[in-house]
Amino acid sequence: MGLDFKPLVPIFPTVILSVVAVAAAVWGAWLIYASRKRLGATAGTAGIRAAVVAIFALSLLGMRSAIEKAVVGDKPVVVLVDCSFSMDSKDAPGVLRGDSVSELYGEIINVLEDADADTRSYLYADGLYALYGSEPRRERIPARRRSSSGLAFALDEVAASKEPVAAVIISDGTRPEIPAPAFPVYVFSPSTEPASGVYPVSVETPRYVLPGTRFPLEITFAGSGEIATGFSVYEDSDEVAKGVVTPGVGVPEATVYLTAEIPGIHFYKIEADDGRATLWAWTEVVQGPVSVYYRCTWADPDATFLKRAVAANKQIECDYRQDLAGGKSIVTGPGFGPAGADVIVLANPRSEFIDAGFAGELDKRVADGAGLLIYYSVYPPDTRVLSIGALAALSPLRPSAVGTLVSGVPKAAPGAETSGFRPSVVPEFDYALELGDPKPFTTSIWESPGGAPTLSWIPYGCGKVMLLAGGGLAGWELSRSVEGSGLDAFAADLVLFLYGGEETVTVSDRVVEVNERTEVYVLSTEEPTVVAAGPDNKPVRMPVAESDLGVWTAVWDARVPGLYTVTARRFSDGGLVVEKTDVYVTERFDGEIINEQGVANLIKLAGLSGGGFDADGPDDRVVRDVSETLKASTPSETLATWTPLFPLWLGLTVFLGLLSVEWITRRLSGLA
Repeated sequence: MGLDFKPLVPIFPTVILSVVAVAAAVWGAWLIYASRKRLGATAGTAGIRAAVVAIFALSLLGMRSAIEKAVVGDKPVVVLVDCSFSMDSKDAPGVLRGDSVSELYGEIINVLEDADADTRSYLYADGLYALYGSEPRRERIPARRRSSSGLAFALDEVAASKEPVAAVIISDGTRPEIPAPAFPVYVFSPSTEPASGVYPVSVETPRYVLPGTRFPLEITFAGSGEIATGFSVYEDSDEVAKGVVTPGVGVPEATVYLTAEIPGIHFYKIEADDGRATLWAWTEVVQGPVSVYYRCTWADPDATFLKRAVAANKQIECDYRQDLAGGKSIVTGPGFGPAGADVIVLANPRSEFIDAGFAGELDKRVADGAGLLIYYSVYPPDTRVLSIGALAALSPLRPSAVGTLVSGVPKAAPGAETSGFRPSVVPEFDYALELGDPKPFTTSIWESPGGAPTLSWIPYGCGKVMLLAGGGLAGWELSRSVEGSGLDAFAADLVLFLYGGEETVTVSDRVVEVNERTEVYVLSTEEPTVVAAGPDNKPVRMPVAESDLGVWTAVWDARVPGLYTVTARRFSDGGLVVEKTDVYVTERFDGEIINEQGVANLIKLAGLSGGGFDADGPDDRVVRDVSETLKASTPSETLATWTPLFPLWLGLTVFLGLLSVEWITRRLSGLA
């Protein structure tokens, strides 16, 4: 134990006041003694006054004592405790999961304190809360970023405050996979008895389809056991498909095919028959017909097959031009040309047929909202085309002088799932063509085995430009034995993605949960007005801020589930434009209630971070690992906990009490 001072006021004034008070007390005692000549009473009164002065001085000086405690390391151990609403669920033994977590927390804290760890505890769910005391009192910590919920947010926040030597997580699972932090994570999960069977965990649909087109919903399931699980697909309240999935080897999957006739955004609910999980998906039915100008300057089988696939769809009008030697060409179709096309396709373009004038025409059409697909399927590719006039600006790639042919099927590029292009069928190529490096703002969807973009796109004005480079489509199509033409579907996906244009009003997600933050992005020359109206018929005006030049971001979180229409009144060069889009708000779904996948994500997180996982409690290898991590991290140090000996409130209380005693003593002694 040590003593120290932390003055409430500067020391010099405190000393002066104390000296004056002592002098006044001595002088007063002398006057009393001189007048009454009663030494005992005078000494008692003087003693009381001296005590008053001493207490007052010690209070101002802030005298305090220190209790020292040795701790390991100069970084804390962070304990993150899950308090999401899945804690209210009951597990097989009939015990609330939250009670199991609380018991685990108490045991782990005791073990960490025995290891002399500097421990900091937090609750996380819809935010981050600091825990204090043996009976935890929680205090919300302000978020440093927009998203303010979940385990990933909690890990980021505690690392930003002071990176811990390790984190201990007490949770029953987390729905999304979480990237591993720079410090080891040790996970404890309450013992639960997961149900058998499978449940849906993800669903994929094409972003755009044409009216009457048959399109797939690809549903991925997770789970265990041998119990078959039925599921249904609903649009509004109408069941439009159903199926059964049985656990087995590998990841259970199911595909159902739907058809939508009415243009607009269609929302679909996928629900397990046992009620264990509900997912949502959406697709947009585009009003046809779509006008496509298809120009081919080198008609190999791949380019010919792609043209046939484009023209096979009844909702696509195809105007076709085949360039021939000597400046001749074969033209078939309605004859609207590139000026009247919604989507333009350049198949195997050659520099002797493409000039700067045609490139300028493409530039104008794409800037006005048309889509452009540049398709290379032959080797060697004529990459000089990508440098002719405006095509140098339109191309998603900076072309190399000579393209490279690479054997092997193109693979999905990192982040391809967020590229916006989700084909209903993925064709198999015999080889990939590496044509150059991506420009800034280019999104790669597929890449060659060597990592070069083979399918990529870039926004340009109000339109999009896509580049596809690979051969073997014709052979893949001829080898298919399944029902229907895969290339027809892939061609329609390409056309519809480009036909969608660069949208001027978009949302961060079309399917969100109640109270989930939703962002609406509006392209406008002036500040737009953005309003959301839902099933409660109460329009909500969103706050708007300019996040980039000409792009405005509106923020909103819906409190009532159902279909919402977002209306944006934006400004363009042509004046005021009113646009609408739809968002579906669902009941909150907590993937942690379905324990298997949530715990699997925690196990993966612990492994990637170099930590550990245990579901049986803290008296085992995992806690020993935490202790060893602490000891190996940094040398031991001593932390001091300071306690005031004479806090100001106590000093004032004693001060007033002694004054009263002194006055009463003087009265009783006849000294007053």
